[in-house]
Amino acid sequence: MRLLNRKDFLKLPAGTVYCSGEPYAFTGLHVKGETLPYNDFVCLDLQRIDAHDSGEEIDRLEDMRYTGVSFPMNTNYGRDGGFDDKEVFLVYERGDLEFMAGVMKGGA
Repeated sequence: MRLLNRKDFLKLPAGTVYCSGEPYAFTGLHVKGETLPYNDFVCLDLQRIDAHDSGEEIDRLEDMRYTGVSFPMNTNYGRDGGFDDKEVFLVYERGDLEFMAGVMKGGA
């Protein structure tokens, strides 16, 4: 894994898997999309469910919580919109991703 500041992170290609946050405290599992002008980028949040808007997402999460219904994960990219130059990015490298894939397949 590598730890990068925003300036260096924005240079990475689409498809980069990462978590972000403050030094030593990271949240979320995301996939970086294209870098946008003005210190921004698009990303895919792997911890969200598919929903048309935030209201539908909340309704679906409530259904999941109380009725056990299942919804597919979100597959749409959206703007990060953070613009925080103090944010850092914990970037997964090939070996890390191969290990994750093994865990998800029931190995490791």
